[in-house]
Amino acid sequence: RGVTAAAASAETMEAPQTVPTLPTWEELRQELLDTSHGAALAARDQRRDEGLAPHTDAKVRYFGQGRGKPRVTLYRDQAAWCPYCQKVWLLLEAKGVDYEISKVPMRSYGDKPDEFLQKVPRGLLPAIEIDGRLMTESLDIMFTIERVFSDAARPMFPPAPGPERVRATQLLELERALFGAWCGFLFRPEVPFIGGNLNDFEAALSQVDKELASGSTDSPWFLGHAHPTIVDMQYVSHVERMVASALYFKGYDIRGKFEHIDKWLVAFEKLPYYMATKSDYYTHCQDIPPQYGQPFESGSDEAERSRAALDPRGSSLPLRWEDDPEPLTHEQRERPVEEFKAEAAWALVRNSAAVAKFCCRAAGGGVGDWGRGNPTRSALSDPYARSAQDLVGPVSEALRAVAKSLVDQRFCDFE
Repeated sequence: RGVTAAAASAETMEAPQTVPTLPTWEELRQELLDTSHGAALAARDQRRDEGLAPHTDAKVRYFGQGRGKPRVTLYRDQAAWCPYCQKVWLLLEAKGVDYEISKVPMRSYGDKPDEFLQKVPRGLLPAIEIDGRLMTESLDIMFTIERVFSDAARPMFPPAPGPERVRATQLLELERALFGAWCGFLFRPEVPFIGGNLNDFEAALSQVDKELASGSTDSPWFLGHAHPTIVDMQYVSHVERMVASALYFKGYDIRGKFEHIDKWLVAFEKLPYYMATKSDYYTHCQDIPPQYGQPFESGSDEAERSRAALDPRGSSLPLRWEDDPEPLTHEQRERPVEEFKAEAAWALVRNSAAVAKFCCRAAGGGVGDWGRGNPTRSALSDPYARSAQDLVGPVSEALRAVAKSLVDQRFCDFE
């Protein structure tokens, strides 16, 4: 619609305006490569393509010197959203186990391929193959990985028997209680003047915060090690989604209310492999309804402000970091703004053909057909929508203008 409106507006102009000739995508790519930021991004992507760095697009991961077929194949969702896939993904990264990645859509975002269903008839994700043996259920997978690829110098779960094993088991039980309380808070209607759902959720969060505070003063992790363990990974994938959804749907700021949970998340955010798996608040909150059901939104001022601030449809320039309820990490705050602009330009240049085609799906055929009438299918996914081919050229040109502005560092002023 935006392209059509722009074209219509142009037709009504009394005098033509001079429009500078835009560089081609290849010329834009070379312009970026001639900058220090662009060269660094290209080197980063080269490492990713070779399997030497964590990334959602990586097809294989290597940690040692060998480059043969890994013993492990991880089947995870295409969108890198599934919290259960994230747990297993994090453990493989933390342990440095070589693995291949095979991407399979979650049911809410597409149909699973027949070859996967032949291996996993129920279509469950994650699934993993270790030396040809296939299994599902994320926690079982994690314990199997720890057993098969054990490292006494870097344990991921305490051996039995012993008090540390007892505590680790109790913490896993607490995680399930926290998950249940979150479901009650988000998916049950609020009862005026009673607040039972919120009380239960706060009580569970308080207990988790207390457990984190009771550990080693030198470690932010649940079991006091110098590294996160299976316990931490079991928690973080859902806590990440709780933080986003509680703020967006209820106006409830977990990180602002629970000091030790926040410190624990900060520790995770210092790990490059965690950041490679981490999503953003808005994406989480759009992914939740088709997976879990529609949350009950609070009408409080805090919730309304959070939704308005997180919804990109309400964004305007200039951007102000302090207005964003999703906090930047320490590393992000330290980076110059020029790096972010170069990264945005590089992502657009690297994926230009796919982005232009994707943008044109809204004006193409079959829009909304896949999810219509089925609340378990994401309305935003639309895997079979067809692009409007006659618009791909004009949209690509508009995207080149955006990329050129980013390359020249004169787009998106920040305050």
